[in-house]
Amino acid sequence: MNPNKPGSNKYGEPNWPRGAAQAMADNEADAAKWRALMSSGRLHFMGCAGFSLTPTIPGAERDMQTLVATPKGNAQLHFGMEFWSTHSATAEKNPDGSPRWPDTFERKFMDVYVDELMVRAGLYAFRFRR
Repeated sequence: MNPNKPGSNKYGEPNWPRGAAQAMADNEADAAKWRALMSSGRLHFMGCAGFSLTPTIPGAERDMQTLVATPKGNAQLHFGMEFWSTHSATAEKNPDGSPRWPDTFERKFMDVYVDELMVRAGLYAFRFRR
């Protein structure tokens, strides 16, 4: 943010109303991109560092869908994930109708990771950023 930039206020934000309208358009575009990414047909977790993975069911450490990811303090965060636009695994069902290859953990993991990035960056770190 540069408060000396022409067309910005003392906080470095674009002036109203053109600046606010552009900020809204940018926010809508960012939200649409996030929704598009999260609407991927399949997410597949490859591994991570800097997170504690705790099972919600005791003894179920090997069942990805029972794990909860928690960032470890200020550790550097890293993860590997495959994103598929479509995948045949999403059509495979268990006898009870539930997905044979669920990706609930992966979707929750993405939320945890992005939420942690936002906390670490500070409240306004990505505001009006291109």
